[in-house]
Amino acid sequence: MKQGRPTMADAIAVTSETVDALLPELPRLVRMTLGFASKLRHGLLDVILPDGRTVRLGNNAPGPAATMKVFDYGFASRLLRSGDIGIAEAYLRGEWDTPDLTQFLYLFCVNQDWMQTMKIGKPVIERVRQSGSAYYSSDCPMAGHQIESGLESPRAPEHPLRLLRIAYGL
Repeated sequence: MKQGRPTMADAIAVTSETVDALLPELPRLVRMTLGFASKLRHGLLDVILPDGRTVRLGNNAPGPAATMKVFDYGFASRLLRSGDIGIAEAYLRGEWDTPDLTQFLYLFCVNQDWMQTMKIGKPVIERVRQSGSAYYSSDCPMAGHQIESGLESPRAPEHPLRLLRIAYGL
């Protein structure tokens, strides 16, 4: 461990695709929360679990680094239910802490645009997820990629003309 921060060897790097396999013993809502947070666009978040393991999330592009120490998994349901208000309530209840609250908040500020679009796109992402369809499409390439990043098992959107080719066996 360097300067109080876990090394890559100490931390479990988690993505939305690997969280269930790497941390199957965690409650489902916690795994969902970690999977969502693993998609942070800028910076990284080290989450120290109650058992002492460190989970590394994000690190997709340069940005701030923050640490979150979890004491009670109830933080996950609050976050998923109420977003920023929920995570603040969990902090006030002592369900988690951080050695540097300013850095933690800064990490989420630089990722705010992405998190807001995920919140707006949630109903569409849920419909795609619930449909069980092998394919989906969007007339907006940016929206298609936002849907892809919101799915637990990401699959790329298909171009409408490709769907026609698939449908007609061409």
